[in-house]
Amino acid sequence: LRQVLAAWLYMLAGFAIVVGLAAGYLYAAGCFPEAWEAFLYNFTYIQVSWDARLDAIQYGTELFHWTLPLAAAGAIFAALSWRKHEPAVRLLFAVSALDLVLEAGLSSLSGKRYPHYFMTWAPALGLLAGLGGYGVIWLAGRLPAGLRQRTAWRAGVAVLALTTLLLNVPVWREARRKLPRLRGTHRHGMEALAAFIESQTRPDDTIFVWGYVPELYLLTQRTSASRFFFQKRLMDRPHPPDHATIQTIVQDLRRSQPRLLIDSSAIPWTFIPIDISGRHLPDDTHLRELRAELEPLFRLVREDYELVTVPGTAPWKIYRRK
Repeated sequence: LRQVLAAWLYMLAGFAIVVGLAAGYLYAAGCFPEAWEAFLYNFTYIQVSWDARLDAIQYGTELFHWTLPLAAAGAIFAALSWRKHEPAVRLLFAVSALDLVLEAGLSSLSGKRYPHYFMTWAPALGLLAGLGGYGVIWLAGRLPAGLRQRTAWRAGVAVLALTTLLLNVPVWREARRKLPRLRGTHRHGMEALAAFIESQTRPDDTIFVWGYVPELYLLTQRTSASRFFFQKRLMDRPHPPDHATIQTIVQDLRRSQPRLLIDSSAIPWTFIPIDISGRHLPDDTHLRELRAELEPLFRLVREDYELVTVPGTAPWKIYRRK
């Protein structure tokens, strides 16, 4: 137990050093308040029911359902033969088990079924599965001398290869499932759109992309007119509309006066269009409340911008300052 506690203290010390250096850098750069606000915003995700969290844990087990049996075998082996192994193996098992419990809790706090949230399970599962392979090798030590050596190294290589394969299956599967979307609607016309933005603005001009496509700033090498360079936080449910964020966006746009506004609401995520004529939404309480809160932004677009048509940029909508 002392070894486990000492290992955790060392890890916490390393974590504190990294956080301290990052906080010092942000403070020196003069943006610590904004970074702290972004950190606190993450806690809005945890205001969900326990049913949603348990559902998220179930999703995590579905992602790693091929690895879990091997990891469970490693845990059972380590528990049954606890006193027969050197302290290093015991420490490895204890840290792996504690880490898996911790990561399962943290990854499910928001109740969201995002695959990348559960990738943090992989190190602990890999170690536990490795202990399962260690158990096979340990048992092979009891075989006759002629079979012992061949069985031990073959078992070790097989478990290593199998664990590597199984841990990567969720990544491969999700990547294959999402690849069509990455090649889909919101990628169409992006090159023509980027060329138009570059032709209509100077490198030091700002633009504003409404929606959830911040990569357009990188593609065009243009800066966002608002510090909220994507506005996904407005769409988060079940939280009420974020009035302060909407006010900040409107103030930023009035101050920066970007030459172009880009409406990316046609991409395959649920987002309210910024154009006045296209606000036909499903019967959704959150979207109705958000639409009412967004009226100052709609008014700004209506008064200061005009819709322009650029060939080859559909389904994007481009607004140019009057």
